[in-house]
Amino acid sequence: MTLVQERLFHSVISRLKDSNDFHGEVRAHFEHLVFLLIKFLTDRIDGEGKRFNYLRRFDKKAEAPKEGALQADLHNFLIAVIAAEVEKTDISSAEQTSIFHDRVFD
Repeated sequence: MTLVQERLFHSVISRLKDSNDFHGEVRAHFEHLVFLLIKFLTDRIDGEGKRFNYLRRFDKKAEAPKEGALQADLHNFLIAVIAAEVEKTDISSAEQTSIFHDRVFD
């Protein structure tokens, strides 16, 4: 994580630390989600490519991609990361003899 990403992460998490519900497994999963969202957004800021060009300034509103493009990209990003994490966990398990592939479809 870069210094800016780390500061943003701690800023978000520090606001939740006093919540009664923010502990244990909930905290771990939410911290992971915040981390992924920060990685996603910083990866796409000022994108110049055709695929991720929605997080930059546009001269004309008509040129700007629709919000649905951002939502679809975030959805695909999260599905890919989570699927890769599940696969990595299953492959690295020394007790399993078969590889389990958890695939999520819409």
